[in-house]
Amino acid sequence: HQHSLLISQSGLADTYDTLLDERQPAARSQCHELASTVGGQRFYLHKFVGDYCQLWNEWVDLRTDIVDTSRYRGVVFDNRIRHDRQENPLSRHSAEDSFFDSQSTVNNSLEALNESFQSGPWFSTKSENYLTLNATGAVSYQRSADRVQYRKEYEDDGVKYFTYWTTEYSETIDIGLKINTKINSDLLNVRAFESRRNVTSSIEGGLVKAKVYSRSPSFINADGLIREQVYNLDDKLRDSLRNLWRHRYCDQHVGGPDDYPENLLRCANIDPVNAKVEAWFEDRFGIGYLQMTTLLGNGAIARAF
Repeated sequence: HQHSLLISQSGLADTYDTLLDERQPAARSQCHELASTVGGQRFYLHKFVGDYCQLWNEWVDLRTDIVDTSRYRGVVFDNRIRHDRQENPLSRHSAEDSFFDSQSTVNNSLEALNESFQSGPWFSTKSENYLTLNATGAVSYQRSADRVQYRKEYEDDGVKYFTYWTTEYSETIDIGLKINTKINSDLLNVRAFESRRNVTSSIEGGLVKAKVYSRSPSFINADGLIREQVYNLDDKLRDSLRNLWRHRYCDQHVGGPDDYPENLLRCANIDPVNAKVEAWFEDRFGIGYLQMTTLLGNGAIARAF
């Protein structure tokens, strides 16, 4: 009933009726044929065959390895990023901005990469392995300051002069970060760079008549820049991991002939309109992959776990 409702809502009722009337015997036979190939590391095939056989009300005993050795449970960091800060005492405008903690900012931002990884194809709750990400590079910050005296002429019942002090700051931040990792024999390297220069000043105690106003310095948002570059690394790493997955399971073939369906289902995880995927489903089932996912009532059957 659940499948019938789904199909009527999706506009595939005719396709479903045809399958029921004309292909039920063959489909049940195919269910058991596919079920006989489930095992080992074929977790995507396990999920698909289970759903497919359930569609035809066929019971099958499907088993795979307990542990997924082809994917990872998460990531861990070998963090060797260097941190350097140089400033003279005069450059410390306030306790709040005098010592931003670049190391804490980097470490906290890197944790977001683990959350991102868990939404990608290489993540599996059945895995016991963690992918090591080697983080290298440096965050360097320099700030200097000078006290400068100015004299401003103004009119107030005659010419008068207002003398005031400013603190003039010059700051530089250089961020160069790199992450590399290895999956089997494949090396992945991503980099992110940012350099920023800034000159700003402060005035304490102005005079409205002289049109000299108090102001605070406007410093570089160093924490924000660091987080931005770590997130830039995250984007690049996510793309690299997806490309490697595509190369391995869409462009190439992992395993023997019986692993071909598993490869295609893994490919469909990130490329559901892949030509090889569509051709196999059309040849095997008479409908395309996306139609099959709708029939099974699961828009992402390729996502095994």
